[in-house]
Amino acid sequence: MNKWMAKGFHAVEDVKEAFKKVLIDRKGGSTVEYVVVLAAAVALAGVLYNYVKNGGGQSLLQQKIQNVFNQIKS
Repeated sequence: MNKWMAKGFHAVEDVKEAFKKVLIDRKGGSTVEYVVVLAAAVALAGVLYNYVKNGGGQSLLQQKIQNVFNQIKS
């Protein structure tokens, strides 16, 4: 195993150990939950951006946003 593969292997092992500690001790658990939710939100934003960018649902999205603004006004 070359030195880069060894470093990568050790990094993966370190991450696994860190997750084990969080799951067992729950110390830092809220931070992990925050990171997971944030990652999911970024992934969803990316999917929506690509969907709108490619022309799919652009008028639907504009209509939904207009409905939100109309509800806020009234």
